[in-house]
Amino acid sequence: MNEGATPHTSGLNLAAHPPKPGRPAGKPPGAPPPAPHAPLPRPAKRLHPRDALFRGAVFLVLLASVGLAWWTLMHRLIPVQKESRQLSKDVDRLSSQVDTLQRKWTAAKADEVQAGYKQAHRALFADETAMGAWIEHFEEQSTPLAMSFKVAFGTGRDQTNAPEKLVLIPATVSIDVRPAAEGLPSAYQRLLRLDRQLATEAKRADLVEMTISGGPGSVTRAALVFSLWAGEDTERPGATGGGK
Repeated sequence: MNEGATPHTSGLNLAAHPPKPGRPAGKPPGAPPPAPHAPLPRPAKRLHPRDALFRGAVFLVLLASVGLAWWTLMHRLIPVQKESRQLSKDVDRLSSQVDTLQRKWTAAKADEVQAGYKQAHRALFADETAMGAWIEHFEEQSTPLAMSFKVAFGTGRDQTNAPEKLVLIPATVSIDVRPAAEGLPSAYQRLLRLDRQLATEAKRADLVEMTISGGPGSVTRAALVFSLWAGEDTERPGATGGGK
């Protein structure tokens, strides 16, 4: 071959080797791929008035719930807890006092107090029959001493300061003292004896006043005022006379 045929052979070799797929033509090998295109921003969606109203209502409901929970905690729960703690302290204190009293009061002392209460209750004038018996006892004591008497009952006074409802019934006993017979003491001594005998009466009759009248060295009249302790429903008898 001659030297003039060499350029024609080189051109055929270039056409036999086309560019590799995936690589853009005319781009040098090793170049970075082109950057992807960024998406365009979407326009902001406008909020519908109904949605805004619904969200506002939900917010208000949540706010009201939080406010109610706070008010319940501060004004209800905390004060109730304080009151409960105070009540627990009071119960503990009272229990301690009860235990102390139980240790101090033995069974014998409790029985003694109960017996005293029953005895005091038996000393009350329960009814009109008990007052009639008191008058009969008065007559039994005054007749041997040469005395005649008359009893007048007044209006009872309620005793509101007592744990049990009681009534104080005033009873005025007017006594006529007759001259002393042979063997009898003086009129004054007979009155003192009558007073001592009435003090032994089982029923409670307190002598609150005693008035004596008469001449020189002698007693002809006396007035004794008693307070009779009775129950609330005891009936008051009328004026009664007795003696001989």
